[in-house]
Amino acid sequence: MLTHLSIRNIATIEQIDLSLPPALNILTGETGAGKSVLLESLQLLTGARGETSLIRPSCDTAEISAQFDITDNEIAQAWLLERDWLLEDGLLSIRRIISRHGKSKAFIQGQIASTQELRNLGNVLLSINSQFAFQSLLKTQGQLDLFDAFANTKTLRQEVKKAYHAYMQLYHAIETQKKDQAQRQDRLALLTYQLEELKQSAITPQEIEQLEEQYTQLSQIEKYKQTAAEIHHHLKEQTNTNIIGQLTKHQQKLSAVHQDARLQNVSQLIDSAIIQLEEACNELALASEKENDIETAKKIEGKLDQLYQLARKYRLKPTELYTHKETLEQEYQTITTPKEQLLAQEEALKNIKKHYQKLAQELSEKRTRACAQFAQSITQTIQTLGMPHAEFQIEHIVNQIEIPLENGIDDIEFFISTNLGMPIQALQKTASGGELSRICLAIHTITSMNNSQKESTTLVFDEIDAGISGSIAEMVGHLLKQLAKKFQILCVTHLPQIAAQGNAHFFIKKETKGLLTFTQIRQLKNEEKINEIARLLAGIEITQSSKAQAKEMLKYTEQVDT
Repeated sequence: MLTHLSIRNIATIEQIDLSLPPALNILTGETGAGKSVLLESLQLLTGARGETSLIRPSCDTAEISAQFDITDNEIAQAWLLERDWLLEDGLLSIRRIISRHGKSKAFIQGQIASTQELRNLGNVLLSINSQFAFQSLLKTQGQLDLFDAFANTKTLRQEVKKAYHAYMQLYHAIETQKKDQAQRQDRLALLTYQLEELKQSAITPQEIEQLEEQYTQLSQIEKYKQTAAEIHHHLKEQTNTNIIGQLTKHQQKLSAVHQDARLQNVSQLIDSAIIQLEEACNELALASEKENDIETAKKIEGKLDQLYQLARKYRLKPTELYTHKETLEQEYQTITTPKEQLLAQEEALKNIKKHYQKLAQELSEKRTRACAQFAQSITQTIQTLGMPHAEFQIEHIVNQIEIPLENGIDDIEFFISTNLGMPIQALQKTASGGELSRICLAIHTITSMNNSQKESTTLVFDEIDAGISGSIAEMVGHLLKQLAKKFQILCVTHLPQIAAQGNAHFFIKKETKGLLTFTQIRQLKNEEKINEIARLLAGIEITQSSKAQAKEMLKYTEQVDT
């Protein structure tokens, strides 16, 4: 559950801090107020690309941070545990920084994280369903994901996936060893040469960074020494114009007239200056005599040059050479595996395949049992959303093939007829944009309510109300309210029938100050909420009639809840 969201300098948002309850959170506002900016900010938390165009003008960085309560999210907890990242009081923090002058940075629990790690974790914290995201429904992979969530088979599917990857990894290793002997020898010769070359130069990214820092420091030493020697020479060593010598001569002249009280203070000041300059000369002498590290710098420079040339040769970054060396070492070890080990690996491959087939068969049987219930539940839900004659079906094909597949032996595809008398066809061939949004909500509702293992405890719906109105919008609102009993919901909407269902209502407003635009978000209370629903009903001018209707809508939703 998303408990707190903080956004800085993203597009029209200068600064926003939100606390969100575990319920149905409604977000409304006029077109162009900044709702899409808020959603783009949330997508950054799930590993979306950090485009510099998102950064607010005149700012160098943009930042989004969030806090999640994952007390009940076992998948997220397990993900953190695998990486030994601590979890305190069930709270998880994520932070993303985008820089105009460099790469973006991500932090999970204060630890620096990759975009892929952010994406993997974000997918079990947030599910962002926009008009674009609905398109995943048109792909068989997206349909399989939703169906497995309903059938509670995702854990078993992960086991199948692990068995598949174990099989394919060993299979490819064996196939590599079975290549033509001449090809193997050629490859071994090349690997031997490359590994010898890489072993001499390839070092870890941390070692590269240390060498570069050391070279930078050493390359400055000679400059420091020259500067120190030059100043020392002018202060003390130059025959005619050295400063200390000149001051000493002037002091001698003053000594001849020291009886004059007016010059005694001048004499003392010059004495003090001579003493301080002598001390400065001593320090400069030490600096100019510092050990000469030019040779060391040259050696480091040579090593770095060799490293950069090697990186260009392999078309890699210098920091990637070490990993490349390890990959080649693994391949070398695989190719030189003795024949006895090859036989043992082939036997192991047979055992892995048997294990895979057992898991895949179990997964297929569970999917088969869930098909009828899933299709019936989706059909009933869609019919309440303005498609009374809709019929939803699942095509389930069990593949009879020898080679393991990543998601098991089943092909799943969604079929639907949205109107009476129309034939059942694949979902992507029949559903319009408005119908697709309602179908998505129906599937997501049925899937989420039936799924015993929560994967995304916060669901975000953007423009779920596209193409609907009236009683259908009210039914959509009811579904969202029902879904919010199990999940935290963030819903962007323009329809009062949906907005009235919200447990918490946030208003997004765009303001201009001078030549700058600012997006503000605040939670509405009591009369403010009534006025906003009235605005959605009536438009710009809020009337007494629209306010009365808004009150009735809110009163009705409260009665339904009780």
